[in-house]
Amino acid sequence: MPRDEKKARALFESACNAGAGMGCSNLGVMLIQGKGGKKDEALAEDRLSLGCERGDPTGCTKLGVMLYNARRAPQRYLAPLSKGCTMGDAAGCRYLGTLYGEGRDFPKDLPLAKQHFARACSLGDPEACGYASAIR
Repeated sequence: MPRDEKKARALFESACNAGAGMGCSNLGVMLIQGKGGKKDEALAEDRLSLGCERGDPTGCTKLGVMLYNARRAPQRYLAPLSKGCTMGDAAGCRYLGTLYGEGRDFPKDLPLAKQHFARACSLGDPEACGYASAIR
């Protein structure tokens, strides 16, 4: 069955307008990628932020990654990544582990990296399990 991205985008927008965090997050991702319509990074940031505020951990992680990729200040992208991780998004925890493990934008902190990788592992991310066990 072919996917109708324009229709999906409209449905996610309706869900977001009705208060669904996951709808906002999914709309934000479509806006970043330009699926179902034109790209709009400012609106994507707003919708991902709404998704995060409304309790969607994936929205928090996607917002943090978007802000990191846009080269925003660490305090701007660390907060949503941390919130996503705390709320149970393994990808957010693994991303934080990578940032702390490599010392991107701030000093390297291997114990903190290991902690985030271990959390991602406990949330079902097998790749993070390997990273956690590699840090001594």
